Amino acid sequence: MTSELFGSHRLFATMNPWVLGVVLYFGVNAFVLLGRKIFEGRAYNVAYSSWLGSAALIGCMSIAGHVLHRPDLALPAWLTSSMYHQIVAGVSIVIGICMGALAIYQTTWAKSQWVDLAFNFVIAPLFVYLLATLLPVTNLYLGVNVPTIYKTMTIVLLMLYGVTAIIDIRTGRLHQPEWVAAHLDN
Repeated sequence: MTSELFGSHRLFATMNPWVLGVVLYFGVNAFVLLGRKIFEGRAYNVAYSSWLGSAALIGCMSIAGHVLHRPDLALPAWLTSSMYHQIVAGVSIVIGICMGALAIYQTTWAKSQWVDLAFNFVIAPLFVYLLATLLPVTNLYLGVNVPTIYKTMTIVLLMLYGVTAIIDIRTGRLHQPEWVAAHLDN
């Protein structure tokens, strides 16, 4: 089955999805914290959707990766095709470019933070690709014999991410440098 898989499916089916999740979580957070320390002089990550929400999304990816290890798994051809993965990767890159351009437009190039731009151009598209290719494995394809607890936990984790994103939007935490300047700098 693994030889028929492509992209994220092959990665998560051949490696331990929980180890990949832990590496991805610590990699993203280390990038944000160390990047801010290097480029801005201090390490911070005040957006709930960034540190808690990303853990929830990575949990969804790891659950889907666990499902990919099932010997009785039969996925539809469109989901495992290289064309699907290439289209999703292309759309993810376009989304990242748009997010980065929007961030530059909102703050101007001179005020843009390198870590935020890199997050928008690289990490966000990676998450979009991984979620768009892995979530159907767990929840969207009803013909797969996936335990209900996996589907339920995926939905709960997605809702947790949604709640953290709403809180960040309402409190201004998405614009982390501005939030830090307004709330932590005296």
